[in-house]
Formats: sequence, C-alpha cells, structure tokens
Amino acid sequence: MWVKMASPQSKTHTWLLLLLLCITGALLLGHHVLMEPSCGESASSDSSSSSSLRVMVVADPHFAGPRTAWVDRVRRESFMRSVFQRAHRRLNPDALVVLGDVSDAGRKSNDAQWSAVLARFWDMVRPFSAVPIQVVVGNHDVGDHHDPGFSSRLPRFAASFPGLDDTCGSRFTWSGVDFVSLNAMALHGDGCSVCARVEKYVESVSSALKTHRKESNPEQEIKGHNIGGGDGGASTGPVLLLHLPLYRADDSACTPIDLPRCAPWHDLEGSCLKVGSAPPLVLPQEELHRVGQDVLSYKSSTQVLQSFRPRLVLSGHTHRWCDRVHADGTREVTVPSMSWRNRDDPSFAFLTFHANSSFTIHRCMLAHESTVIMLYVLWGCTILSWLLASSFILVSRLRSKSVKPE
Repeated sequence: MWVKMASPQSKTHTWLLLLLLCITGALLLGHHVLMEPSCGESASSDSSSSSSLRVMVVADPHFAGPRTAWVDRVRRESFMRSVFQRAHRRLNPDALVVLGDVSDAGRKSNDAQWSAVLARFWDMVRPFSAVPIQVVVGNHDVGDHHDPGFSSRLPRFAASFPGLDDTCGSRFTWSGVDFVSLNAMALHGDGCSVCARVEKYVESVSSALKTHRKESNPEQEIKGHNIGGGDGGASTGPVLLLHLPLYRADDSACTPIDLPRCAPWHDLEGSCLKVGSAPPLVLPQEELHRVGQDVLSYKSSTQVLQSFRPRLVLSGHTHRWCDRVHADGTREVTVPSMSWRNRDDPSFAFLTFHANSSFTIHRCMLAHESTVIMLYVLWGCTILSWLLASSFILVSRLRSKSVKPE
C-alpha cells in the first residue's frame, strides 16, 4: 500500500497558517488585556464593599460632531464603549458622573445633530441603566457664557439629562452623600441673566444644605466643614461637581503634575510628552490658565467654597489630572478626558465613599491609543505577510503541476 506524502509546499502552508493563528491569538489577548481599566488592587477591594457608595467619574468624552471623520468617530467611540462595559463589570459602581463636554460640537449643533449625539451617549452607557447617572454641563455642550446663544442652549441640555434645573444645576443625594452640580460657565458674577439665576440657585441650595447639616449633626456644623477633608477624612459637606476647575494660576500646585502623552492629531492645549519620547529630566514650565475659560475666577471659587463648604470638588475641562488641596482644606480632583481625541493616555476616576464619611479616590488608567494602533498595524502586517507567502506557495504549486515529465 502506497501512502501519499504531503508536499513540502503543503507542509509550509500549514505551518504558516498555524503561525498566523498563534500571532492573531496573541494580539487579541494583548488587546483584551490593554482594554481593561487599571485602577489598582485597592480599587478592586473597594468595589466589593457593600457598605459604601462607589462612583465612576468620567470627564470630557467629547462625542464626535458631524464634521469628524467617520473612521475617527467609530474607533474612538468603540474604545469608550469598551471602557464603560469593562468598568461596570469589574468595578461594579453604584452611580456614574459625567463632568461635562458630552459632545465635542454641541454648541455648534442643531437639534437633529444634538439628538444623534444623545442617542449614541445613552446607548454607550447602557450598562449603567440600573444605576443613577448624573451629567454636568460643559462649555462644548452649550458654549461659554459670552457666546451667542449660550442661554438658549441651556433648556435643550437640561431636557436631555434627568435632574437638571433651568440653569443646568442639580442637587441630589446618593446613599447619604450630598452632591451639588453647577453651571460653571455662568459663575462669573458679571450680571448676565443666567449668572444671576445661578447665584440665586447657589444661595438657595447653600441655605438648604446648612439647615440639613444643623439638623443632622449640629456638632459637625459648629466645628467646621472640612474636618480631615483634605486627605479624604470625615466631612458632612456635599460633593461639588463642576466642569471648569476652581481657580489656580497653573498646574504647579497639582500632585503630581500630569504631563499627558500626545500625538499631532490629539486636541490638547499646553505641554505634553510626545508619543515614543522619554520623560524629560526637567518638567516644562506650566502655562497660565485663562480665568473664566480654563478655570473659575478667584472670586467665584471663593464664593462657592464658602457657600457649600464641600468635602470634595470634582472638575474636568483641562484634560489633565490634578489633585490639590485649597487653602481652606478642601480637596479638588480634576479628572482628565477619557477620550482618545484629547490625549494618548486617557483615564477616569473611581471614588468610594465610606460609611464614616471618609472617601478614597483612584485614578483608572486606560489603554494608550498609540499602543492599540501599533497592535492593529502588527496584525495587518501579519495578515499581509501570510497572504504574500500563501500566494507564493500557490504559484509554486501551479508551476510544478504545469511542468510535464518527458
């Protein structure tokens, strides 16, 4: 009995196919690992605690507007969709906070374009459908307070998200923790109609919170608002949610100073570390923030701190991480953008409020866009190499068959 032996070309093709499958599997595994948020072991232990409030806080998702290239929109929003799904599964948060700039071009969008962005947003946060979601208004959503049409866009934003009043502010309580969100673009005190309404809102909510604190814990009210609050200790004040950070001249007071990684296509103001370059030995001099556009004025910042005496302030807008303590002991954390549009190394915050009124904050790092692109390129090169090798083997087979023995 004769056994037909496989040709050398057939064996080579089989080995190439196995190699392709192995490389593809390794790249898929690497992609899966990269897409998992990295929050640290302590965040995982906090997420398993049932006696605390766990809140996922994201900032500046910047859903693409109508002028953004389709490829960029699909790629970046697919990444954010994966982040929401994996964060919900891994961290099991009790609530979600979005610190403004839901849309990249909301202030330039008509109602139909805004509705399209909203549909994509609510579809993306579907894993959080069973928990409360609070959205803060951002300047890209409605514009700066001096922009034409600023006040006319507020009703549209307020109607798009639950719990907002006509100034796009909100007060709510989750698991005994008070939260207050404000329209930061109207905290200028220059007498504009929206600014006047926000000032009245600040006064009314501040008065209600003071009455609540006196009734619930008069000793805490007498001693002061921020007992240990600077380092996450016990405090009964509310958590203040803003899009614009409180006043700071630059980021030199931040601990540590966040130097984002960026590429030419990232929309990031200020200094950044180019993708692939080594960290500098000396950090670049910090750029001054523009008062009223990048941060609130000193006067407005002092006013809201005195009015609410918060245990914590959460802000966004700068696309950089900043953890600082103000002169009165109030801790403020500025959360970076979670979008690849704004930086190569996005992240979000995961907060745990404990039963003793203390809290812990974790920064959850996300996949670098450049690394993921490199994986795609490697996979594409692998497929192309396999196709070329397979074509060469096929051509060799055809040539050998076409040669007739004499």
